[in-house]
Amino acid sequence: MLLSKTIKFYPDWLFLIIVCVVIAVCVGLYFIVPILNHKKYEQQRADLKKREETFKANQKAREAEGKN
Repeated sequence: MLLSKTIKFYPDWLFLIIVCVVIAVCVGLYFIVPILNHKKYEQQRADLKKREETFKANQKAREAEGKN
């Protein structure tokens, strides 16, 4: 009964608290998801490094062909 009276008198405060909680949860998820997916990102970095090495090797081969 007391809670219902409080909610009726302070709907703006209740809305503000709910919005703050939702924002806090979203921000928390934003920062925790990369931590949970660390292994996936590690694999992506390894794949990118391999592609960069391949690109550099191909670029050097093209330069060598152009000089000959």
